[in-house]
Amino acid sequence: MLPSLWLLALSAALVGPPKPPRTVVSGHLNHPVAPQVQVTYNVNSLTWEPASVLNAKLDAQGNFRLVLPSLPGPIEATFRNGDQRTTLFLSPGDDLHLTLDAAKFDESLRYTGTGAAANNYLAQSALRFAITQPSHPLRKLEAATPAQMVAILDAYRRERRASFKAYVATHPVPAVFRAYVRQTADFERAGYLLY
Repeated sequence: MLPSLWLLALSAALVGPPKPPRTVVSGHLNHPVAPQVQVTYNVNSLTWEPASVLNAKLDAQGNFRLVLPSLPGPIEATFRNGDQRTTLFLSPGDDLHLTLDAAKFDESLRYTGTGAAANNYLAQSALRFAITQPSHPLRKLEAATPAQMVAILDAYRRERRASFKAYVATHPVPAVFRAYVRQTADFERAGYLLY
């Protein structure tokens, strides 16, 4: 019995720890603005340069597939087609499929597959809280006093949190994505206060 345990330990040492599951981003674009798509991640927070860049050419039907090697954990990424882009939230093992019409990029963006609930929230939130919306705080801050600015930003953060709470009531998302959304809202508020 003892020799077989020794062989099992030796084989585990030779094989090494299990590799993180691969992450796949695939999709279909109608009316693409460029012949390829790109996913960037592991952005340097000082230079804003991505450490990881993956490109895929669209086939004749507008389909693509990218495999991200060994993500260390959940990350924020950026998907691009030409000068159009959107934020992705990716976790190891996600198999995320997106569809969009590049002529109406934000309005048509939809996700299915593993990781879809988090990314559909990001797509909806980008539309609802876009800087072009009249309720966006940057449209009000220039004419506000410091106390009014704080009140505007606090109300905006409450609105974003209420929107997310309503979304997760019917769309289960992982706990790490909940923390990401909460921290992003806090970071956004702090950035606007500095502005």
